[in-house]
Amino acid sequence: MNSIMKTVKLVIFFAILTTFAAGCKKGIDEPDKRLFEVKAGTITYQYTFDVDGDHTTDMCTMIFDDYGNLARIGDVIIDRISQKTYHLYPDEKQYREFPLDSDLAQLWDKFYLGNDQRVWERKYPNMIISDFKKASDMTVAGKDCSVTLVDYKWEGTDDKCTMFWGGWRKITFWIYETIEGIEGSRGFRKLEAIDFTKTIPSDCFSVPSDNTKKSNIKKIVQVQTEDGRTIEVEDFME
Repeated sequence: MNSIMKTVKLVIFFAILTTFAAGCKKGIDEPDKRLFEVKAGTITYQYTFDVDGDHTTDMCTMIFDDYGNLARIGDVIIDRISQKTYHLYPDEKQYREFPLDSDLAQLWDKFYLGNDQRVWERKYPNMIISDFKKASDMTVAGKDCSVTLVDYKWEGTDDKCTMFWGGWRKITFWIYETIEGIEGSRGFRKLEAIDFTKTIPSDCFSVPSDNTKKSNIKKIVQVQTEDGRTIEVEDFME
């Protein structure tokens, strides 16, 4: 599975309909423009998704700089300063460019939460929080993380969800979320940092100069399903 698909799986894994907070175009030295309290770093995560025993586990790496205003997850670059998201296709030496409010940029928003209920309510206006409190601290990837417990459901649903969010210097290091569906389905999602370093690769936030730009315009195409049905789906125009 290529890194774009891994990142897309993460988007589905953490799908939350939000709009990414507006980025800073004047510079990132102002304290309120810093997502994280750490200048730069590389974090390796293991994530797990389980619904009714259907279990998926995989790994991903998140690289960040400028206190989180630049990030790279797999072959996706997220730039809050230019308000752009770039999807790289290394084998093809091509890339696509999207505005910052694309689905993959919303994934990046998940890595920046915190233990202030007002922040959660602003980011997720469709989240109905029934309990929000501090839980026991824990050590993850060698860092002392502050943990917050959140009981909630999404507006318009009766699913019961409980999330434990663990962070260090405003960076997500651990998430464990259980979901109990109204029809009896049960599942959990887990994201855990297993390694952290303050070093980052060089030139990891730039589109390679020999890459050409692909179209990001979508069209409706018809595809055949395994059971012989014809359905319409969105696909990129080449």
